[in-house]
Amino acid sequence: MRLHLSERAATPASRVQVCDLRALTKIAHEHGAIVMVDNSIMTPVYQRPLELGADISMISATKFVGGHSDVTGGVLSFKDAELAQRCGAPAGLRGCRSVVERAL
Repeated sequence: MRLHLSERAATPASRVQVCDLRALTKIAHEHGAIVMVDNSIMTPVYQRPLELGADISMISATKFVGGHSDVTGGVLSFKDAELAQRCGAPAGLRGCRSVVERAL
């Protein structure tokens, strides 16, 4: 299995650079790669990689979604259940109950 990992908005040297995600996913798919996008900087509010052709979208809940440094976690979103299963993702939510119990 080939995997292309990309970040649409990157900040090298304090200069935001944005890539054409549709074009990138098209090229990667032509070469048989699965496309995974780290969407932590853009967040789901500003970009939805699965709608732009990506197969997997990853965000850090710790960085921007939580907002107050009181959340540790991340989210992987797959374009379909078959891909999630091929990648070994567990079915349903796991670990949420134990986190909530420890917080109480």
